[in-house]
Amino acid sequence: MIVANPTATVLKTLLGDALMRDRDFAGAAAAFASAARDDPTRFERWTSLVRGYRKSLQLDAALDALRRADRVDPSAALTVERGRVLRLMGQVPAAEAAFRAALSDSSDSGTRWSAFDGLLRLLALDDDGARLLAACDEAQKEIGDVALVRAHRALAYSRMGKTDAARHMIDVDRHVLRLPVAAPDGYADIGAFNAALSEEILRVGASPGDVSLRYMPDLGRQPVLATLLNIIRTTLESYVAKRAERGLADVLPPPPASAKLFYGNTVLRNRGVNGVHIHGDGYVSAVYHVSVPGSITAAADHRGALALGVVGKCAPNHVPCWGIRYVRPVSGWLTLFPSHFFHDVVPSGEALPRISVAADLLPR
Repeated sequence: MIVANPTATVLKTLLGDALMRDRDFAGAAAAFASAARDDPTRFERWTSLVRGYRKSLQLDAALDALRRADRVDPSAALTVERGRVLRLMGQVPAAEAAFRAALSDSSDSGTRWSAFDGLLRLLALDDDGARLLAACDEAQKEIGDVALVRAHRALAYSRMGKTDAARHMIDVDRHVLRLPVAAPDGYADIGAFNAALSEEILRVGASPGDVSLRYMPDLGRQPVLATLLNIIRTTLESYVAKRAERGLADVLPPPPASAKLFYGNTVLRNRGVNGVHIHGDGYVSAVYHVSVPGSITAAADHRGALALGVVGKCAPNHVPCWGIRYVRPVSGWLTLFPSHFFHDVVPSGEALPRISVAADLLPR
């Protein structure tokens, strides 16, 4: 981003944005906090400041920032952040009240999506799946039959003992497609292509540390990645066209009339993980493994595996009825699955990078 004659405050916010991208959340919070101190009445990045504190688990500082923000620039987006902070603090009723207040106070579609996201994640912690199911019904009426809702509906069914309904929505065997990718033109074999892609990602699209997540990097600087994404898009579209063969015809809504590709690079080392997540606004998703350390390939355990169906901290003390499928990564292979699948990566314990590219078809 180019800013003409930037002030110190502007530079601090730009630094905060850069540190957030590099997942230095404490550093980002410090940069935004410094900018806020310059002129609290004109500071416009309160949500970013609170998010930095929240993601670095400085929860008391996050609440203090929320109190200051409410005095100068209250908003429903900040109310959503309040709910997220309170959730982490274990204040469940107060968190639910915050999410519902944001839904009541805002007509902005993005803010309402975030409020439903927070509410569903909160209710997923409850052993009583009936409340989560009711919230899914409420959310679907407003934001549609999206992956965010489908994931939590499946979890509600699993919690309620409705195993057939849950397994119908998440089948970690039938719904998953794995296939090797042929070497693109201009490369001797897939190993040569992966070597070029690995070098490009590490040079252009990776940050230091055990976890590097870079979303929507500039393809002008990553032409090898652009080649892969063309392959991934074609493969995802074929997967969608044949969804009935995998039992997805009545699990997924009708295919979108048009879709865009959302993508990112992931580099993991040592104990680095993505964290359990879904791709809440996606339709179908793909993971391509670019580089896999030999210790992962030779391991007798699940280190470095893609864990499909795992719910982890999303639903503590609950073992989902659909089970967990551990996919051992293989360089040059693509794994496709519905975007509502909960998933994570098992830590590799390896200093060498485990590199992958993830992509979603997002309905427009």
